Amino acid sequence: MIDNPNYETHKDEVELLKNILFDKLTIEEEEPLFILNIEIEPDVQEEPKLFFSIKIKLIPEYPDTEPVVEIEETSNILPSLKITKLKEEITEFSKENFGMPMVYQIYEMIKVKQ
Repeated sequence: MIDNPNYETHKDEVELLKNILFDKLTIEEEEPLFILNIEIEPDVQEEPKLFFSIKIKLIPEYPDTEPVVEIEETSNILPSLKITKLKEEITEFSKENFGMPMVYQIYEMIKVKQ
């Protein structure tokens, strides 16, 4: 028995994400919590190329609170100040959308902001 009252909601959202994001999504863990890794590729690529991903942990309280989001920038191009600003924007966005699945919207928000 999984001690997560929102597990089925999380599972449904992850299934939808798999259909939308295909090879950009890696499920690192499913039980007791979903831990997802999503590769972010900007719509417009410039040189040098920017590579980063987000790791999202769907805690039992999600979607009634924000998921745990870590931004992992591997190209060392994105300034830490911009990463901090993105995290603040994710928190604000999450607060405005409590109660609704929001992982895909967070992905899209980051994709266009960076």
